[in-house]
Amino acid sequence: MLYRTCWWIGFCLCKILFRARAFGAAQVPPSGPVILASNHCSYADPVFIGASTRRRLHFLAKREAFEWVLIGPLIRRLNALPVARGAVDLRALSSVERTLRAGGAVLMFPQGTRRRDGGFDQAKPGVGYMAAHTGALIVPLHLSGTARIFMSLLGRGRISVRFGSPVRAEEFRIPDD
Repeated sequence: MLYRTCWWIGFCLCKILFRARAFGAAQVPPSGPVILASNHCSYADPVFIGASTRRRLHFLAKREAFEWVLIGPLIRRLNALPVARGAVDLRALSSVERTLRAGGAVLMFPQGTRRRDGGFDQAKPGVGYMAAHTGALIVPLHLSGTARIFMSLLGRGRISVRFGSPVRAEEFRIPDD
């Protein structure tokens, strides 16, 4: 109930205040295990991505965010999964695996951290590992405009979420010679 209520609030805020647009949201399968893999520019990215799809999402958030007074309890109830940064977090991987094996959708940021210019850094292996290990589809997506989120409030920018076609991890495997 809380997730759907927050989804509607987020959807309205994203569309009305920030004039956000989503392209290709139908690429996200309505059921079954799926990983949404996105670039990461702002703390608000999960809100804009979540509001762009009707699919209930789980997402990884740095463990420190769960200690923040107002944000921590809220993100916990909105399907956030804590992850320790800077090392392989087996507990986080286990949570993601359980979610995917139950047919859920998980938002992951392959870079592992925010990059304010909207660009891409070297991806960490978590998305590929989880997709190969669980058989989940990967839906790549690109988010733009959230690095300068307040400019969109002033009508000087626009936020867009562009979903790509789903792929399977097998499509990236290099055959043995």
